Amino acid sequence: MTPRERVRAALRHRPPDRVPWGELVVPPALAAARAGRAPRDGLERLVMQRELQEELGIDLAVVDAGGCLQQGVKAAAMREVRFWAGESDRFVVALLPGGLSWARDLLGWQELFRQLARQQAQLEELFQQAHLALARAAGPLCAAGVEMVMVADDIAHRQGPLADPHYLRRAYFPSLAGAVAGVASHGGTAAFHSEGDLTLLVEDIVAAGFSALHSIEAASGMSLAALRRQYHGRLCLMGNLDLHVLLTADGAELELAVRQVLAEGNGQGGFIFGTSGGLTAEVELERLRLVARCLAESGSRG
Repeated sequence: MTPRERVRAALRHRPPDRVPWGELVVPPALAAARAGRAPRDGLERLVMQRELQEELGIDLAVVDAGGCLQQGVKAAAMREVRFWAGESDRFVVALLPGGLSWARDLLGWQELFRQLARQQAQLEELFQQAHLALARAAGPLCAAGVEMVMVADDIAHRQGPLADPHYLRRAYFPSLAGAVAGVASHGGTAAFHSEGDLTLLVEDIVAAGFSALHSIEAASGMSLAALRRQYHGRLCLMGNLDLHVLLTADGAELELAVRQVLAEGNGQGGFIFGTSGGLTAEVELERLRLVARCLAESGSRG
């Protein structure tokens, strides 16, 4: 299977040839370290990034299109999308912020939390504006080759939702569901990213129309195995490997951790392996190569 075919199979809950690998962030510094030099320009940066992902077998190409909501789709984001869609076989994902992130950028964290606590009507209006803009941004991105729009909105922390779930169901999720419908109207698949303990909100994420959920943060008590049992066939799960483990565990411990995530995610579709929040420049390439070998073996064992 090509990376695109592999990811599509996982999203459709069909068995891929091996578990797909996707990372929210693959820092350019990792590709530069592999090449032993810095890129000369933006195009070479993308080429080096592609070569790194091809070597490791990272199937998703994630383009941060975060500025698209406020200012329309930026030319730089469109160039990256067209490169990955036309000059690679990776499955192309656009990362866009959701309503809480929009409100945070406008109000600041302190004022956002104050308004969340008071459940003020202004927030619902901001959520609606953000999610309408998100749906508009999806059009040109999907036309350029994006297959998945991932809404990144940390709506929870380690103790649970940032706001009363009843309030979020009334003020946040209805307009978010409209954005998901907008993505679908352009032929895209919608995924949702949030770190933290989402236990009380997963059903709402499914009801909003999302096909995939990213992070599944074990450090916040999210159980990949339990979510798979409950949502298999309804929600593709993504992530779950703790970045701290990737950075600090010895070789045997890292291999054990990766194999445990793969076992809990299961290779029969509905799961895309990765860290919970993306890679950092500090990750050693040999550690990523070890992960790649485990993933390759997940296919041979299947």
